[in-house]
Amino acid sequence: MNKEKIKNYFNTSIGHITLFIILIIVALLALRLGSASLSFNEFINGLFFRNDTNAIIIYNVRLPRVLAGIIAGAGLSLSGVLLQSILDNPLAAPSVIGINSGAGFFTVLSLLIFIPSFSLNIILTPVFAFIGAFNRRLLYICLNISYFIGKKKLRYKRTGIFLIIILTVILPVNKPCIFGKICT
Repeated sequence: MNKEKIKNYFNTSIGHITLFIILIIVALLALRLGSASLSFNEFINGLFFRNDTNAIIIYNVRLPRVLAGIIAGAGLSLSGVLLQSILDNPLAAPSVIGINSGAGFFTVLSLLIFIPSFSLNIILTPVFAFIGAFNRRLLYICLNISYFIGKKKLRYKRTGIFLIIILTVILPVNKPCIFGKICT
């Protein structure tokens, strides 16, 4: 390896280590700070000696939230990298290929179907949004199978714009009227 490669590897490693240290510091701050503020001694006692209410606050309330935030952030960054690498576009986003409009369409569809039942609406709206985004992605792949095989490189942009236009036109037509108000 030449000196420039070693220098780039060293700089990248230092960057990763620095980001990991910042993540640990922010996670510890998120565990300590909250609506029930803990002093430093209370935080250390609750973190290492699990015998008081501070430990219950840390382990049952704050730690699951911090871990969920870390996992969600890692998942979002991974999905962004995958989307950008599959499309060979550093500016690729779910809205570019119509995933957002598919999720929005199915969300509105679930609101139309389950309007009388508020409890079902709360549970099923995110499920319908996921199904809409997933179906939109499958439709996008089926329409662009030649791109994924490697024959036509620019077709995916036109297909994404087409899918966005179709659901953007359909969405205002199906806007639900809630509580008997007139939809415009």
